[in-house]
Amino acid sequence: MAYSIARLTLYALLTAVESDLRDAIIANLSPKREVSEILPVKIYERARDRMERDRGFDPDLETKVLEYLDFSESIEVLQSHKSDLDGTLQKAIRSIIQTSSEIALKGL
Repeated sequence: MAYSIARLTLYALLTAVESDLRDAIIANLSPKREVSEILPVKIYERARDRMERDRGFDPDLETKVLEYLDFSESIEVLQSHKSDLDGTLQKAIRSIIQTSSEIALKGL
């Protein structure tokens, strides 16, 4: 039972961080650029494929592609646009990267 609780807690934490990272992209990058300019081609295509599987194709939902980024894609996008982010957000992203790397090394 404890294993299930720990696993669910970790999932909830990761999901919350993913959501915050996507929100940071939407708040800091999307007002300045089109979605296709923010995302590298491969990330854009993967997120768009996920969205189309979930919602079907709809050209009016183009801005919703950002909601389909996963954790590593969101980190990659924010890192590639770090000059557009304020210092506090850059520091938070570095901390998230370091912490997630440490967790991955421990095999959790």
